[in-house]
Amino acid sequence: MATLGASMPHEKLENWSIDRKINAGFALALVLLVVIGIISFMSINRMTDTIRLLTHSHAIVDTLEDLFSELKDAQRGERGYVLTGVERYLNPYHDALIRIDENLDDLQRLVANDVNQRNRLVTLRAAVDDNLAELEEAITLRRNEGFEAGVRAVRSGEGKQFMDNVEQIVIEMQDEEEARLDARTRQAETSARITLFVIGVGSLMEFGLVIFSMLLVNRDITERKRAERALQEAHDKLEGQVEERTAELVRANEDLNTEIGERKRSEAQLAVTLEQIEKSRDDLQFIFDQLRLGTAIVDGTRRSQLFGHRKGAFTGAVGDQKGLFEAAEGGTLFLDEIGDISMAVQTSLLRVLQEKEITRLGETKPVKVDVRVIAATHRDLNEEIAAGRFRADLFYRIRVARIEYRRCVPGGRISRFLLHGFCARAGPPPASRFTTSAMMRCAR
Repeated sequence: MATLGASMPHEKLENWSIDRKINAGFALALVLLVVIGIISFMSINRMTDTIRLLTHSHAIVDTLEDLFSELKDAQRGERGYVLTGVERYLNPYHDALIRIDENLDDLQRLVANDVNQRNRLVTLRAAVDDNLAELEEAITLRRNEGFEAGVRAVRSGEGKQFMDNVEQIVIEMQDEEEARLDARTRQAETSARITLFVIGVGSLMEFGLVIFSMLLVNRDITERKRAERALQEAHDKLEGQVEERTAELVRANEDLNTEIGERKRSEAQLAVTLEQIEKSRDDLQFIFDQLRLGTAIVDGTRRSQLFGHRKGAFTGAVGDQKGLFEAAEGGTLFLDEIGDISMAVQTSLLRVLQEKEITRLGETKPVKVDVRVIAATHRDLNEEIAAGRFRADLFYRIRVARIEYRRCVPGGRISRFLLHGFCARAGPPPASRFTTSAMMRCAR
């Protein structure tokens, strides 16, 4: 009986028709496929959620890195402007400001559901604002007060402290995201193993996974190539900027060498001229005439005596009068004690030396003049410039060549030159030699 009962299911199976067997096989396959599909669906859903969370964490980490990088770009732009004063160095600074706001907005969106990260973002935003305010202050000082003020602001260390605060907050946020990335990565690995096991049951699922992996790899390769191209372009641009700056420095050095050569030639020409003046009685007479004109500055002459005036230009101007510059046209004008003239006269004198023209008081049309100017003073003009009593640009104009004499040395060439010259104008020709007493009086 047992044997008969055991053989009955087998006999019934053997009695199934081919159609029934095919249908049963398809039904079993369908059941298995449904089970595999459900398990795969659940595993894939878990993997999708994990990947989404991983992508979310990567987005936060990448945005934090971009934010810190933009802050560094803004700092480099500020340092470039402080060092050079050239406005185009502020372009990276202005571009970084825009991208920093975008990064902060992205972070606000990404951490909206995370209380801890949201609180850190509030602190990070305040630190970024402090850092940007310090950069803006240094730029403003450089623009309004000059190089030294800008450098002092940079050297104060506030910018580094603000940058360190930002970096600390960024590291804390990144550490938390990295910890989540590790946990989610492990979860993703578990889901992947389950998915691979389930997919291994069906070849179609395995084939789909291969295609998916190939797509991910291709996308990563494409992004890597794009990043390499961007890096190469940035490198080429930087090399171009370095070459341009090098060319500018070479041109500036050539200009400086040219100016030095011109100054040396001017000094040599002045030395020859002084030697000729000492040997020529006519030149001596001419210089003394100009000395008499130039000493009027010491007596407090007004600008009208330097540049002339027109009749009626001011009270007491009863007629047209040429100034000293017009009177010395084609010759040499000696300005004695130039260190004692007022700032107003210095300004007018600077314009004459720059433009080679004067404007009489009461007239608007300038008059061209061709005058060689020799200036003298007993003051130290460098000290006068430091004290704000003498214009540095005027000093640059008159200091083509400089001869400095502390006093007349008995028996020296300057002593003999002046004594012979004054004696020649005052009376009969001088003796061939002067006594020691006369030379000592000259030296006092």
